[in-house]
Amino acid sequence: MTRTHRLVALALAPVVPSLASCVPFSPEGGPWSGREPAPTRGCGECVEQVRQLERRLASVRGVAEVREVSFSQDFNDRGELSLGLDLQAEDLAGTDIRAETDRIARVAWRSRIDPLDALDVSVSLRSGYRDEAVYEFGVEPERYAAMFGPRPDGVPVPSVAPEGEVEGCGDCEEEARAVAVAAIDIPGVEAVLESDFVPDSPTNGNSLDVTVRADAVDAETVTDEIAELAWRSHVTPLDWISVGVVTDDDIVSTLLDVDPEGDEWAALEERWGPRPVE
Repeated sequence: MTRTHRLVALALAPVVPSLASCVPFSPEGGPWSGREPAPTRGCGECVEQVRQLERRLASVRGVAEVREVSFSQDFNDRGELSLGLDLQAEDLAGTDIRAETDRIARVAWRSRIDPLDALDVSVSLRSGYRDEAVYEFGVEPERYAAMFGPRPDGVPVPSVAPEGEVEGCGDCEEEARAVAVAAIDIPGVEAVLESDFVPDSPTNGNSLDVTVRADAVDAETVTDEIAELAWRSHVTPLDWISVGVVTDDDIVSTLLDVDPEGDEWAALEERWGPRPVE
């Protein structure tokens, strides 16, 4: 091969970059490990603090079993704690759910987990009823300090900027729970399994979801009475009412469009009267 041919061959050969030049680097300047950096605020991943909290929760009055204790920090170092517990209470009748979750939240507030900007408490009763309470510690630290006392020595009080003005009843926990309490008295209802307010999303409107377990009665009648309770509730804003009735043989479900601009509003208002809230 002549010199001219060798030059042509080299020119046509594919260019393979150096592997060293392809190694990604982290924003701090070092080689990228492929993993997100560990949280550095407060106690970091708080592994030992979470274990201590789990042991304390197991001895809280009214708690039958601790199912979940998980802690995480997001990209803004906002600390979020999630708790899942089974309670000793049989059903919603005679059970003050808020008092139960407050007792649990106080133990979390008094833990050494830091940062602790938000707490989500999910509880289940023996009847199968599920409820959830959210505590925005970072938004209202003074309120929770007054309720639960000071945080442990050396652990700062959380503080984050609120996300904006709350619309309607906010998370509507108390309003949704009031529907559950009233549903217990409907003839044929054995237990209320859920009564949850689900805020709107880019694809769905605000909804109130109620599910009960009933005996062998007219499930459609039970569904209708629960839907009326939801309509007369103070849950707002409300676009949808979803009702499920579980029996030994079947599951009956109904979805009502209660958007004031929707097609069903006029008929529902004529049937059950005006809603107590806008």
